Amino acid sequence: ADSMLVFGLGWDTPMWIAFGPGDILFIEDNPEWVRNNNRFSEQSVEVRYGTRRQDYLDLLDKEHRLQLDLPGKVLNRRWDVIFVDAPNGYEDDLPGRMKSIYMASRLVSPDGFVIVHDMDRPVEQAYAKRFLGARVHSCQRLGVFSAP
Repeated sequence: ADSMLVFGLGWDTPMWIAFGPGDILFIEDNPEWVRNNNRFSEQSVEVRYGTRRQDYLDLLDKEHRLQLDLPGKVLNRRWDVIFVDAPNGYEDDLPGRMKSIYMASRLVSPDGFVIVHDMDRPVEQAYAKRFLGARVHSCQRLGVFSAP
C-alpha cells in the first residue's frame, strides 16, 4: 500500500507510522488527543463530527448528512488502506462512526481496503453493511472490506 488514512489518533499512531506506508494521515476529533500528539501534527487533521450515535438509524439513508468536512489533502485522493477506529461510539451521546465509515467508502481506492474496528457493535455493522458491502476477512472485532 502506498497510502493509509486512519480515523483516530491514539496509542497505536507510532506503530502505524513505523510500519505503514510513507503517505499516512490521521483524522481526529478529540482536541486533547491532537494536542498530546502534536509531534504528528503534520500528519493529522482535526475534525468535528456533529453526530450522536443514538441517531444512527435515522442517518443511515441520509448520505448528504454523512459528509465530513475534510481538507483537500484528504479528499483529493484515493487511499489504499483506510482504518476506521474513531470517533468514539460506545455510548449514545458520543459521535459514533457513521460518518467515518461513510467517508471511508468514498475515499478508498478502487483496489483498496477498509478495516473497521469494533464490528461487534450495531452501528459499525449497519454502516459497514450499507456502505462497504460484504467482509472479506474478520479477526476478533476487526472487519476487512474490499473497496465497494
